[in-house]
Amino acid sequence: MSLRALNKRIQNCSRDMDRQRSCAQRLLNQQKSDFLQQVPTIPLPAAIGLAFVGGFVAERILKTSAPSRLWHYYLTWRAF
Repeated sequence: MSLRALNKRIQNCSRDMDRQRSCAQRLLNQQKSDFLQQVPTIPLPAAIGLAFVGGFVAERILKTSAPSRLWHYYLTWRAF
């Protein structure tokens, strides 16, 4: 293969990669805008508060004997 043909092939691959990159960026931007339109915005303090309360409740529930034992059995079962 001559250097001229190799250079042309490299340029074609470079153009293809640029085209793929721009299409991927357009797709990501479109998905981001669709997501932002579909999901109502939740205030950050409310989301953090809900996560904190949910974690606290989950910890309290899992500290009791029955759920703790079930969780242990589940993890043991997953190991096999």
